[in-house]
Amino acid sequence: MPGVIGCIDGCHVPIQNPGGQHPEIYRCRKGWMSINVMAVCDASLKFTDLVVGWPEKERQYAASHIRTRNTIERTFGVWKRFGVLATKIRTSLANAKFVIIACTVLHNIAVINGLTFEHEDEHDNGDSMQPGIFAAYNGRGQD
Repeated sequence: MPGVIGCIDGCHVPIQNPGGQHPEIYRCRKGWMSINVMAVCDASLKFTDLVVGWPEKERQYAASHIRTRNTIERTFGVWKRFGVLATKIRTSLANAKFVIIACTVLHNIAVINGLTFEHEDEHDNGDSMQPGIFAAYNGRGQD
């Protein structure tokens, strides 16, 4: 869309139960424990802003956001090809936040350097990953 400098959306990254006095604040509406991630990306699928780590909150989105959210959803889909983000992170809550940030930095390095990765098809469940930067990361590169 002309004039749009970024698309914003959120996603949940699964985590183990963080323990402590109030672990239930990390239970998402789907019933599992997660860290809430809010991000902004540009048209090249590069993250331009990232906020990691607050408990589940419900939000209302404006109609204009709904029309532009495909780009950020595609960005999250590609980003979650880092296997650790698609499964439950089994570290402390503090370390899980660092893992999420590190994966975002690596994602942006791949985008900036034009490293190839396959975009997630709307019917793709993530199991049919094509060889590329994320396949190599997950140990599933070309033989």
